[in-house]
Amino acid sequence: MPEPYEVDDIDEEGKEQHTLSRRRVILLPQWKANPETDPKALFQREQLVLALYLQTTCFYRALIHAPPLAAAKMVGIYSDADPPQKPMRRRVLMTLLQQSAMRLPLWIGKPSD
Repeated sequence: MPEPYEVDDIDEEGKEQHTLSRRRVILLPQWKANPETDPKALFQREQLVLALYLQTTCFYRALIHAPPLAAAKMVGIYSDADPPQKPMRRRVLMTLLQQSAMRLPLWIGKPSD
């Protein structure tokens, strides 16, 4: 059994530490995928993702409502708990873990970012 992760909650005033199992940790990518050269980098309609609340470090579960027509366009997403559309830049979207391999097919910005 893998060792648990010790993580710091940097948003808490008390700088709390938490112990989390591997299945509760989502690894973020180190590199960006370019949707112009790798079409699989774009998320599809009704795909479950994690979206980042603007100007925060908090993620929420969301579904892709409408994928962008071009690489730099906005995308429409909606939370599975809150159906109204929320337009956000694609760079803040992340796929929700669906496999135990913990590898995420992500695209988090334009190549020039």
